[in-house]
Order: sequence, then structure tokens, then C-alpha cells
Amino acid sequence: MNVIETVKRDIIKNRLIDYGDRVLVALSGGSDSVALLHMLYSISEELGFKICAAHVNHMIRSEAVSDEEFVKKLCKKLDIECFVKKADVLGYAKEYSMSTELAGREIRYSFFEELKEKYSINKIATAHNKNDSAESILLHLIRGCGVGGLSGIPRVRNGYIIRPILSLTKNEIENYCKENKLEYVVDKTNFETDYARNKVRLELIPLIERELNSGFIHTVTANSVLFSETEEYIEKLSESAYENVVRDCVANADLLMKNDRIISRRVIQKMYKEFSKSDEKLPHKFTDAVIDLIEGGKKSKTVNLPMKISAKYEHNKLFFEKTEKKVCEFDYLIEENRELYIKECNCSFLLRRETEKGKNTYNKIFFYIEDDSLLHIRNRRKGDSLKPVGMDGTKKLSDLFCDMKIPSEQRDKIPLLVHGNDIIWVMGKRTDRRFQEGKNLYSITVNS
Repeated sequence: MNVIETVKRDIIKNRLIDYGDRVLVALSGGSDSVALLHMLYSISEELGFKICAAHVNHMIRSEAVSDEEFVKKLCKKLDIECFVKKADVLGYAKEYSMSTELAGREIRYSFFEELKEKYSINKIATAHNKNDSAESILLHLIRGCGVGGLSGIPRVRNGYIIRPILSLTKNEIENYCKENKLEYVVDKTNFETDYARNKVRLELIPLIERELNSGFIHTVTANSVLFSETEEYIEKLSESAYENVVRDCVANADLLMKNDRIISRRVIQKMYKEFSKSDEKLPHKFTDAVIDLIEGGKKSKTVNLPMKISAKYEHNKLFFEKTEKKVCEFDYLIEENRELYIKECNCSFLLRRETEKGKNTYNKIFFYIEDDSLLHIRNRRKGDSLKPVGMDGTKKLSDLFCDMKIPSEQRDKIPLLVHGNDIIWVMGKRTDRRFQEGKNLYSITVNS
């Protein structure tokens, strides 16, 4: 079976693309994405879907401009609509204290989501392949993971992000480009070993293939399918067990311990996530400590967990509770040209009217509001959310803190600039896009 037939089979078998869909191809210009674009273009009429492409110029490499031009010419040649975005990834990474890799990914997917909503796009196709999946599995294994981490890259994410060439190896993709005389650009940073993924790709996998298993890529990705099926099965059993033993985040310990240990771990994990309101996973050593707590047989005892949470076992009930002292809430109105000092965060703030918008920095931002009568500074409250600049949709503040890996003990101390109930600025972290334009321009400066 040739590669086109393999891709077509996977699309049909896994319902990746439906008749009448509009598919957005994430097009970097590299061999993988160029091959993906060409393959989908070749079968689009037969399967009854339309394609367009999106390219993000990260403005990091000297070749970025020529890469952008290459992508535009390729799409023009195939008569494919192409959307291009220029993004200051380095500046974004610095402003929001994240790696350039994460910043680039966040900007790309935000752009794709924006196009999806604006142009009624049904699917977003990325060029992840079999080698990428093998690399992810090895990285998860090295860093520590459960069965889910050994499942590799999913063929579909969120119901609309699809990987049509996930069954193809890097060699098959490059051979396809050669056979079809497809030109592509080469990102030199892919050959640098500064990043963990590049080390795995350039050094570890070649060593394994050379010394241990020449078919390693095929072996590990074939196994990942089995792990994925195993993960789905365990998750179904765990969901059923959770519904049976947990009520209002309190577990019946006797019923919990009637399950196999792997299921009991999953139930405890889910209880922890529900209580902490976080996606942070509880490491196995802690879930086992909770199980040991129950199996010890004492009537009442506790075990300390991350995020200043403790598990308590009492009278056949397992539940969680906060262990730290409650942080005092603060909320202060701020007035124009009057410096405000807030003792809870040991910072002073100065609000000014402005006539010209400047560049946002770590300790100063510019924003628009109708008037400053509802402007105040406070710490977080339950249910807080915002619409971050550079991202699509709404983001829970708790999820934002989790994504940025801000320690839980620091989260109540971070000041928020708020207008009414709407967050304008998570100070030093993120701004809300709703206040980027308007009638009256203000700035606020923080000094610590």
C-alpha cells in the first residue's frame, strides 16, 4: 500500500475528515507539512473536502521571511488559500515568562483557533508522524508517566485537531517529497541538541536503532496502540468505580479498597483533581500513601499531599482538606495620580491618564476603560477568568496559573487589576484583550 492509500485509509477508518469539511493545514514549510498539504490536496476532490493553509512566521530565525515566501508561493501554485501571521515569539515568551517553544505553540494554536471560528473551518490538520509519536513516548517514559503517557500522540484531539499522516514514518514522508519533486524548507534548529526532543531524535533513537532494534519506531508505535486501548479500558473502569464509591468528593473507604489497586489510584487521582480544582496530577507515591493510610487500619489519620492539601481517613470516609492557613483577601480601589500601597503584596501602584499608548512591560501596562470609578486591585476569587491577549476564548485564572506553573502558595499574593468584575491584568503575567481598545487610555505602574 502506497502512502497516499495509507493516509486515505486512516482518514476514512478514523473519520478524521467528513464529506463537506473545510480543513486547515498547519504549514511550516518543512517536509512533513508540505507532504501533508500535497497529500490532502491530492485526495480532497475524491473525498469531498476543501483545504486551506496557515503559516506562523515566528520572527526568530534569519530564514523566517524566506520560509514565509516559500509557503505563499506553494499555496499559490496549488490555488490554496493561505493565512499568514507574523508573531514576536521571543517577546511573547519574555513577557509571559515561558520557553520560546511553548510560546510558539501557544501562538500557533491560538491563530488556528481564530481562523477556525472566523472562516467556519471544521478540522485543523497537523503533520505529526510516527517518529514524532515515538519521540513523545520516549520523553514521557524518561520523565516518568503512567499508561496514558505511553499511548503516543493521539490521532484526534478535541474532536477537530487531526493527524492524518500519523501512520507514516519520517523516511516515508521524505521519500514521498522526493518522488513528487516537492521542495521544502529546512529548519536548522531541528539539528541542534539544546532541546530534549532533539536529543531523543538525533541521538537516542539512532542509538537504539543501531544497537538494539532497527525497527524501533514501528515497534514502539505499534505498542502505543495497545497502551492507548489499555488506557481507555482502565479509565472506563475507574469512572464506574468513582461513581460507585464517591459522593461529594468523599469516598467510602471499604468500597474503594474492594477495587484493584490501579483502579483505587485512579479514583484518588480524580478526587484530588476535583478538590484542588487543578489539572495537576498526583504522583503515584502520594496515591499509594493514601492507600496505605486506609490499609493501616487506624480510626483517624492524615497524609500531606502537594498544593498544601491533606488526605484524611476517618470513620471509613476518605476526604481531602486544605492544610495551609487561609490567606487574607485584599481589595482596594485605586484613583488616578494617587499612589496606592498594598501591604498584602508589598507593592505600590500608580494609575495615570495617557494620551499615547506605549509598550506593555512586566511592571507597566496600557489599557482602555470608560472611566476609573470601578477600578480596583485585589487578589484572586473563586471562578475568576479572563480573555488573554494572544489566546482565543476564555481562560480560568486557576488554569492559567497551572499552565504557567506558578506555585500554589504564591497564587493568592498575585495582584489583579480589575474593572468591576472583569480582570484587566494579572500583574506581571497576562493582560485581557477586551481592554486593548476603547475610549479613555490609562496606564498603571507597579513598584515592589
